Amino acid sequence: MQRLPDDYAIFGESRPLLENLRRKVFTLGVDIVEDVRMHRIVYGRKTIMRNFLDVRPSSNGLRITIRKGKSFYDSMRIGVDKGFVVEVSVNDSNLGDAFDLIKQSYLSV
Repeated sequence: MQRLPDDYAIFGESRPLLENLRRKVFTLGVDIVEDVRMHRIVYGRKTIMRNFLDVRPSSNGLRITIRKGKSFYDSMRIGVDKGFVVEVSVNDSNLGDAFDLIKQSYLSV
């Protein structure tokens, strides 16, 4: 797992939340690829080069976009369904529920 640049100020006060999410994402498997871009971070599986998670800063935490698989189920109804993807606002209180959705996406790509 590479470190984010120290001056990656785009995430502001949400940086500790981002670091927590990153640690959790890297526990999913050894084939995780992280692509730090100008305004977001994208996660994928290197075996098939397919993205499953997109993380962007938001005014109240993080905004993540999760690729839906065939068996995707949002039991907590924390996401907004947008067809092939689901968007979720992540904060400290719903990080665990959001990670469950991320795990489903990782397993389905």
